[in-house]
Formats: sequence, C-alpha cells, structure tokens
Amino acid sequence: MNGQTTRIDEILALHQRFGRLLGETGSLDQAFDSTAKLVASTLLAKAAKTHEAILLLATNGYGEDAIILTRSLFNLAVVISWIFKGPSQRLDAYAAYDVVSKAKLGRKIVASQSTATIIPEVYELYQNRRSEWEDGERDFKDQYYSKRPGWSGKSIEEMANEVGLGGTYATFYTLASDIEHSNPASISNYLHDQPDGSKYVSAMQSENWVVEALFESIFFAAVVAKPADIVLGLGILTQLEAVEQDALNPAISYKKSE
Repeated sequence: MNGQTTRIDEILALHQRFGRLLGETGSLDQAFDSTAKLVASTLLAKAAKTHEAILLLATNGYGEDAIILTRSLFNLAVVISWIFKGPSQRLDAYAAYDVVSKAKLGRKIVASQSTATIIPEVYELYQNRRSEWEDGERDFKDQYYSKRPGWSGKSIEEMANEVGLGGTYATFYTLASDIEHSNPASISNYLHDQPDGSKYVSAMQSENWVVEALFESIFFAAVVAKPADIVLGLGILTQLEAVEQDALNPAISYKKSE
C-alpha cells in the first residue's frame, strides 16, 4: 500500500468519526424554540449533507468537484462563525434576508419574461407575490443594511478576516475558486503529458484534489459544528477537537511531503 493510499485511509477514518458525531446528536429532531436554534440546526444540516457529498465525490476520484463543495463548506464555516461571534443583529438579519432574496429573484424572473426553465407555478408565484416581497425588502434595508448588498453588509472575504479565517480565504479559497469558475488555471487538472512530450486531455477519475478536499473539509465541517454545538447543546465539542487534533498528525496532513 503506497503512502498516498495510506494517508487517504487515515483521513477517511477521521471523516467517519466526524460523521458518527453528527449522526449521534439527533440535533435536527429538536424543537426550534428560538431563531438561534433554527439557524444553527439548518446550517449544521447543510454542512452534514455537504460533508457527505464531498466524501462521495472524493472517494470516487472526482476531486475537482469535491474541492468545489469544500469551498462551499468554507463559505458555510465563515457564515456561521460570523453570525454567532457577533451581536444578535447578525442572526436576525440572516433569518430575515429570505424575503430580500425572493424579491430580487422575482424581479429577474418577471423582467426576463422567460418561462423556458421555470415551472409555470413558480413563475406565477413570484409574479403574484413580488410586491409583497419588495415591501419586505424595503423593511429589511431600513432595519439593517441600506447601502451594502447581502444579508451581512459584508463580503465573504471581510467576514473571513473578522473570524480569523482570512489566511484560508487568501489561499485555499482562491485556489478552489479557480476550479469553481473554470478559470484558465484550472485546465491543468485535465491536461497531462505523454512520454513523447505531447499533451492529452483526460476526463477519467483521478487523485487530483482528493486529499486536499478530504483534509480541508474536516476542519471546515468542525468550524460549522462548534457554534452549533454551543447553541444546540449537543455535547460534542471535546470529540470535535479530538478529530481536529488527530487531523494535524504529520502522517495525515497533505502538507507533509512523503
């Protein structure tokens, strides 16, 4: 068994431990008696599904797509950290922003006058409730952020810097964004050298980005789970920190050369 395979096996064992922690909490079955619990539960549920999807893609040789979802998991880690490390207004704004999203999409749907890719019932819903949602949009801007876009009034980079994830944004997020947005730098994942010096393109499963996706997603999933643990009283913080610590073992870290 080569070093790369051994490392992947070790990382997968950590992912299995993390998955068991989420599965044993029963967190998604509890009553939502506060906005904080509702938001924490839904973000944790999203993280759990994304985590599972990353494992499915990475273990089947689709590392490029796994790293895109790992980027999404990083976004989620930034969002939940920023919400719960600040004043309650952040939580309220996040929960209230849904109507703003609907108002914006409603305008685009109606303006496009195209139903080719939209279910007729959905088109009619957005058309009929556009005025109601735009009223809610104005209320949101009056109460929260009138001049800056988004529910937070900040970019993902600004939020990442504020919660101590700015370095990860500047490095990992930039690399993963190249793949997500099909930037020219991403084509090297599919371009290979022939023995005679010529090039060939391959769409086959490969080890590209597999270890990186598996390694980074452990930490991003843990970042999401920690504030959820506090809000929901899951009692898994010690186990989460143990998984993180084990992931830093030089024998596992992909940053350690063979």
